[in-house]
Amino acid sequence: MALKKVIVGMRSLSEIRECNSIYIDKTRFIDYLENNAGTKVPVFLRPRRFGKSLTADMLHCYYDIHEKDKFEKNFKGTWIYDHRTPLASSYYVIHFDFSDVSSDSEDVNYTFLSSVGGSIKDFTKFYPDKGLTDEELDYSRYKTASDLMQIFLENFTKKAKDGEYLYVIIDEYDHFANEILTRDKDAFKDITSTAEGHEGLIKRFYALLKKYYRGNRNGGIDGFFITGMSSVSLDSVTSGFNIATNISSISLFNEMIGFTHDELSEVIDETVDFSSLPDISKEQLMQIMQENFGGYAFCKYSNEKLFNSDLCLAFLEELISENKLPDLEIISLKDDADKLNGMLNLCKDDDREEIVQSIFNKEPIIMELPDKMNLNSSNYFDKSKLVSLLYYLGYLTIDPEASREEGFTCFVTPNKVYEKMFLEYSRMAFG
Repeated sequence: MALKKVIVGMRSLSEIRECNSIYIDKTRFIDYLENNAGTKVPVFLRPRRFGKSLTADMLHCYYDIHEKDKFEKNFKGTWIYDHRTPLASSYYVIHFDFSDVSSDSEDVNYTFLSSVGGSIKDFTKFYPDKGLTDEELDYSRYKTASDLMQIFLENFTKKAKDGEYLYVIIDEYDHFANEILTRDKDAFKDITSTAEGHEGLIKRFYALLKKYYRGNRNGGIDGFFITGMSSVSLDSVTSGFNIATNISSISLFNEMIGFTHDELSEVIDETVDFSSLPDISKEQLMQIMQENFGGYAFCKYSNEKLFNSDLCLAFLEELISENKLPDLEIISLKDDADKLNGMLNLCKDDDREEIVQSIFNKEPIIMELPDKMNLNSSNYFDKSKLVSLLYYLGYLTIDPEASREEGFTCFVTPNKVYEKMFLEYSRMAFG
């Protein structure tokens, strides 16, 4: 059987299927989202490079009316192909990706407006009768992204027939906000502000989506799927978007993104030719990736720890192209080390030292995740909120076995990559 290609960072399901690239079938989670999430506004949070964007694109392909003719090409051979739900190919999907929004406080408003406008332009190409005119899409007419989005939602709601609804996908909803948070707390508070008459751009945008959500009123939006890394941005806008439900820690969705042990084993079987690697075994590869890219669990009742899928694929791509074991320094998330210092500065000295010393001594941090992480209500995160932020961003993860023994959630570093980051920080900070 011909080996499949490894393509790192590809976000398009249709392109992956077309070029015979490796694809692990996660489509059963579409059914879970519809029937087991308990919400039509799910927020799903995972660390960087875990495959969130591909999942968002999979849902786009599945729900978008415009993709109906491509359904067989996109989904044949997958679980959902034989278990299609009534909502397949039934929505007008508008897809936002906020990873391109600037984290510079001076540029954030315009780039947020441009990003929203770009998504509306893409929507209009496929659905010109329900999109906006070129004149309406002139960014110079608007002060904020919310002003433009208001026109779009008004227009769609007015033109939509009975039974025609929007499905809103927002990928990397907090990418720029997290960058701002680790550098400038005041700027973060400004974009998430809920003060009357001084609402931040994030609060205004999500309050507008809430206004047009059909679950609350007779609006044009029937469903959402939102990805990000942390709940802090949505928590900080409080009632501005309280229709959303964070499903990230529900055990049923633990494996929706990332590779399980068996899935990674399948990836290796379908992509690696060991005849050209006589001194390397499959077991050796699994061990290296377990130590450096694995160890993640997002529910204390989970029986499965996950691998960071993008980093595993990057490792395998380098292995296959060079016919030798890759340098792990090339594959690891180097820029995460710089962000660690910014995050740890969000809490007081005593809490920061306690967290870092626990990790240095390889002791689990025992506590429960806070219900909300609203930074606008405080100048500093307390210990539980900072541990929560470190967990959501992938610096810490849940140890299910220790959690079951303790009866409380236990947080540890997931692998050697992040253990090394904390060790380097503790050496610099405490000598």
